[in-house]
Amino acid sequence: MDLSACGCDVSNVSSTPDLGSTIKRLRLDRGLTQEDLAHSAGVTTGTLSRTESGETSPSWRTVQRIATALGVSPGDLVAAAEQHHG
Repeated sequence: MDLSACGCDVSNVSSTPDLGSTIKRLRLDRGLTQEDLAHSAGVTTGTLSRTESGETSPSWRTVQRIATALGVSPGDLVAAAEQHHG
């Protein structure tokens, strides 16, 4: 999938801790552990942990999986991170 398909500019967001902190905030708002979300998203707990901490930039596919598991669109997840960044 083309990154522009979500209608958001993800060029800066995916390389900043803002995406990870947004994922963490949404996860905690839903009462999920990292293990719960990782399992639902089909990613490892380590991948989710590194993403939340901003240690690594996730692939677009990982962003899609996490967003879906959180019940939000990838575009909304990126937009929330952009808003937090700006």
